Amino acid sequence: MVDYDFLNIIKSVLSTDNSEKVSVEEWKSVMAIAQCHSLIPFVAYYVQKLPDEEKPSEKLTAYLNSVLIKSAVLSTKQLAAAQQMQEVFEKNGICNLVVKGVKTKTRYPDDSLRTMGDIDILYRPEQHKEFHRLMMGELCYATYQEGRKNDTYTQNSYITVEAHRQLVSSESEFIDYLDTAWDRAVLCDGCKYTYEMTLEDEFIYNIIHLTEHFKHGGIGVRFIADVFVYNSLEFDREYLKNELTKLGIYDFYLTVSQLAEHWFGNGERTDLLDRLGSYIFSSGVFGNHENSSALAVSKRGKLRTLLKACFPSYKSMASMFPYLNKFPFLLPFSWIVRGVKSIFCRRNNIRVQLNNIKDGDVEKGKEIREFYHECGL
Repeated sequence: MVDYDFLNIIKSVLSTDNSEKVSVEEWKSVMAIAQCHSLIPFVAYYVQKLPDEEKPSEKLTAYLNSVLIKSAVLSTKQLAAAQQMQEVFEKNGICNLVVKGVKTKTRYPDDSLRTMGDIDILYRPEQHKEFHRLMMGELCYATYQEGRKNDTYTQNSYITVEAHRQLVSSESEFIDYLDTAWDRAVLCDGCKYTYEMTLEDEFIYNIIHLTEHFKHGGIGVRFIADVFVYNSLEFDREYLKNELTKLGIYDFYLTVSQLAEHWFGNGERTDLLDRLGSYIFSSGVFGNHENSSALAVSKRGKLRTLLKACFPSYKSMASMFPYLNKFPFLLPFSWIVRGVKSIFCRRNNIRVQLNNIKDGDVEKGKEIREFYHECGL
């Protein structure tokens, strides 16, 4: 069920004059939704500007004030960590490109409004050894976990880095397009190795990222707020249309843009947008387990999905074990190595995958896919 009190709070914060007032009947409900969709800083930002007589209880107001402070501190530390990485990589000749949340949060009225779980950075796979040495040495990251398309480095309880060798999985329909991301990237001013995407390509990648999450279980309200924020900027809309049309997701982009305008602008309400809105509200930031499970098994069935999880394709395995590009006959050996690593280092991932397959409702997954088709996918 869509909560328009909550949406109107987000709308008020995103508006240029912050003048829209919201009559909140149930703060408990607003807080529950904000927590689920990682948007509490928006509520805190809104409450801070209310007259004292319109604020919620003293206890809740104090909590929200603390959230604002913590969010601002965390955002500052994350952006500083990203900048420090880029400076070290620039000095050591490592090609690097920050993506997703690091860039997206700077598009908001206040960067602390847009939370992010980790810092995403792309580097060239052939520079992995030197990249890893710098992360674990000069940059003082304490833990490291290897993944298929990206590795995870953790410095402390609040700074986590996803270091991407590629921007999407090898199994993704967008892999060929994003494998050429370096060709479209531009050098930052005064740099030789530090790149950035153009605003248009930055938005396109965010739409691809949104689409991937949507297709694998759903998205939260934060994704729609991102779309609204980017659509409010000045960029080459014809280029965006042409690229998204090539990728087959322009119609879906139009649908989520219409929802963003309905929620946070002055867009009209339709039956499809109501259903899409309800579907998003039933999700967390990145969808929910029930939808994810149903979608996971609806395309191939449970047995084939299990086999694919245990024995990923050659293309997918080569992204984790580059030596397969030269010695493809070692694929069976690599499956064994991956299995052993997963048992000792990624037990939680195994548990999640097995639960998705066990709990997946094939018929529900088919219904969701039909709905996705209505949305433009």
